[in-house]
Amino acid sequence: VTGSHNFKVGVQIEQGLIEGGTRRKTGPNGGALEYRFNNGVPNRLTLSAEPFADKAVMSPDLGIYVQDQWSLDQVTLNLGLRFDYWNGYIPEQTIPANRFLPERHFDEVSKVPQLKDINPRLGASYDLFGDGRTALKVSLGRYSDLTGLFYSQVADPARTSIRTTTRSWADANGNFIPDCELTNFGANGECGPISNRNFGQLNPNAIRFADEVMQGWDARKYTWDIATEVQHELAPGLSMTAGYYHNWDGNIRTLVNEAVTPGDYNPYCITTPGDPRLPGSGGQEVCGLYNISPEKFGQFDQVWRQSRNYGEGSTRVSDFIGASVDARLPSGIRIGGGLDTGRTVWDNCFTTDNPQETTIVHVTSGVGDRAVDQRFCHEVQPWLANLQLKLNGNVPLPGDFMMSATFVNVAGEEILADYSATNAEIAASLGRPLSGGASTVQIPLIAPYTQYEGRRVMLDVRLSRVFDFGSTGRLNANIDLYNVFNANTILGRVNTYGPRWGLPTRILPGRMVQVGARLTF
Repeated sequence: VTGSHNFKVGVQIEQGLIEGGTRRKTGPNGGALEYRFNNGVPNRLTLSAEPFADKAVMSPDLGIYVQDQWSLDQVTLNLGLRFDYWNGYIPEQTIPANRFLPERHFDEVSKVPQLKDINPRLGASYDLFGDGRTALKVSLGRYSDLTGLFYSQVADPARTSIRTTTRSWADANGNFIPDCELTNFGANGECGPISNRNFGQLNPNAIRFADEVMQGWDARKYTWDIATEVQHELAPGLSMTAGYYHNWDGNIRTLVNEAVTPGDYNPYCITTPGDPRLPGSGGQEVCGLYNISPEKFGQFDQVWRQSRNYGEGSTRVSDFIGASVDARLPSGIRIGGGLDTGRTVWDNCFTTDNPQETTIVHVTSGVGDRAVDQRFCHEVQPWLANLQLKLNGNVPLPGDFMMSATFVNVAGEEILADYSATNAEIAASLGRPLSGGASTVQIPLIAPYTQYEGRRVMLDVRLSRVFDFGSTGRLNANIDLYNVFNANTILGRVNTYGPRWGLPTRILPGRMVQVGARLTF
């Protein structure tokens, strides 16, 4: 093979201990005590097992990669392969005694997590006409989730132990002092028994991670990304880029309550309020709603598992297209910006325990979780919602003045409607009151990504000039005009259905003129 190449082998390694403490103020020998009053009358105490320290060891976060670049006539190839290894553990630790609890000891927790991945990175660039003015670029890569110390900290027994408990307090003598032995967790003196007998000990209901998401090959969340771009020089100082981008996620986790099954939930329906602003003008029967049976209420054994174990599991697929222009003209005029749009499809149509709701890791953050209503399990963020136009530029004016501007046109705020259905509304269909004495249930009435406020269109303009004083002095003077169109676009709204539903909570600030200067000398 003729041509040139550049071969690289590299290692990236990071290792260390993270340690942090609580910020709660504690008593002289540890352990905080909070008092609660109702109209000035003492009624409850909250005991705390704090302080404690978060401890997690990263040992190590390792990446080993091989990369080679070939140049063959008009083609340049970048071929890479990366091995990622992540290991973490919680060291053995002893928490000193505090005012409520004796000294506590926790053994080391290992392999939280221990993850291994192979990630290819491939790219190619082709000089389309051989004149260096038009390039066709294609890339394909797999990227592992940025795990950090999330798994390790969640598995820390000091964090997952029961750190607070409450007990009733009847201040019989009115001295505002709990006259009881606080280290006696049974009823004594003015204090009732503690609400949780596991106070200070491991939490039997703590959320766990199954080995399938914590250890081994191809266990952590990943993203595949394909990008194709064309870059073309239209004229000296004027270039354009257009591209198509496709990516998808895998190994998305789901939270499963293994203490219950779908058969432990009872179905019911409600009738939505009549309102022309709601889908179908409201007044419709909504079914596919479920409530846990009274016998199973409050039972939890929650485990994070791979969603692919349940039917098709959870998927996210995105397709985007975009075009941008960059112009630097001889006259000093500069214009840049672009137009892009796309569509993202989430499919979470599977059941683990609750037939109405499935909890997954939020695919954009990788850490936080969100509940997906199974009535809207096929979510499509449409092309129009992702359509955005952004332009910026500057023009030199006579007298050494400079005019610059930015223009933005993006989608408006999403419209949702969360309706609080009452026990009375539900009981007629459910055949019994809600479990656990609940008085209401929040029910979404509008499918996600289907309704939006008006688009946000905003233009900002600046007039500036630089004044030089001698050899070292300089004054930068600016006059800024924000929101030239004086748009009052809604940036936040009340999404809880009721009398205040739809009221703005935040709007785009009105037109504003600002004069500023900076003097350097």
